[in-house]
Amino acid sequence: MNTQELVEKEIFDFHENIENWFTKNTTDKEALLSSLLQNFHPDFKMKGSRGNELDYEGFASWLPSAFGRFSTMEIKVSDIKIQLSDKHALAEYVETQNADGEMNTRKASAVFFIESDHKIRWYHLLEEWI
Repeated sequence: MNTQELVEKEIFDFHENIENWFTKNTTDKEALLSSLLQNFHPDFKMKGSRGNELDYEGFASWLPSAFGRFSTMEIKVSDIKIQLSDKHALAEYVETQNADGEMNTRKASAVFFIESDHKIRWYHLLEEWI
C-alpha cells in the first residue's frame, strides 16, 4: 500500500471504530479503545465543529464518556482529498453522521504525521459544520 492509500485507510478505519464505540458495538471495550487511540500522535490537537479544542490527553479522557452515547449511529466518509509531503499528509474529507435519526454533516481537515516505518498518526484535526 502506498502512503496515500495508508492515509485513506486510517481515515476509514478510525471512523468505523468510532461508530462502533458510539454504539457499544464491541465484545472487547478495552481493545476497541486501544484501537481508537493507537494512531494518534502524543502532540495531537483538535478543534471540533462546536469550537471545542482538545489535545491528545483531553481526547483520550473524553472517549470513555462517549461509549454507547447513541443507540444507532452511522458514519459515512466521502470526498477524500489527500496531499503528501515527505513527513506529512493533509487530508480533507466530508463526514456525515446519522445518530438516532439526527443527521449532521461536517468538513474535516486533518494533518497526519508519517513516521519512518510508514505508520500514519493523526496530528491535527479541524472540523466545521456544513
